[in-house]
Amino acid sequence: MTTSSTAHAFATPPAQARRLGIISCIHGNLEALESVLADLRARDVDSLLCLGDLVGYGPFPDESTSRIRELGVPTVLGCWDEGIAEENENCGCTFVTQEEGQLGAMAFLWTTLHVSEETKSYLGTLPMSLAFDLPCGRLVAVHGSPASTSEYLMESTHELVLFERAASAGGDLLVCGHTHVPYVKHLAGALAEDRHQRR
Repeated sequence: MTTSSTAHAFATPPAQARRLGIISCIHGNLEALESVLADLRARDVDSLLCLGDLVGYGPFPDESTSRIRELGVPTVLGCWDEGIAEENENCGCTFVTQEEGQLGAMAFLWTTLHVSEETKSYLGTLPMSLAFDLPCGRLVAVHGSPASTSEYLMESTHELVLFERAASAGGDLLVCGHTHVPYVKHLAGALAEDRHQRR
């Protein structure tokens, strides 16, 4: 399939999609990205949304970013995107072991040295969040959480924390990337203001 026909395959805006594909954490892995795009086409997905982290770890940060731009995929800022765009010392990630931290630092340095100024500039334009009104409700997309690109909202995160983050987003559906672990969590309730709270 040609590039133009691929772009046409995902040309529907998310709010008008019949089938919305949500991708995240591409991390410069162009081959994996192309495989996922092919799979989504086969599933008749007509619109895409990306939850950030276009760069980091993988060897093709510029090419992966260009592919997402070429397709016109609405994309939010990831923690790696933010770190590279702002020329920070690291991605702001939390690593489990010292070895993982060292490898992460090496990957960050490599990405810093190999990413183009054009890619860096584009990453700096990405928004922290995007919102779409869908038939099933208002969807809010972020990378880590509504509070931070580097906050992990795991399935094991306390439900009160998850509820607060979801409520603060102002939507019915909150979709996050960052964890590299897919899950669905249903939360119900409402936040109430304490009018008797001391001022």
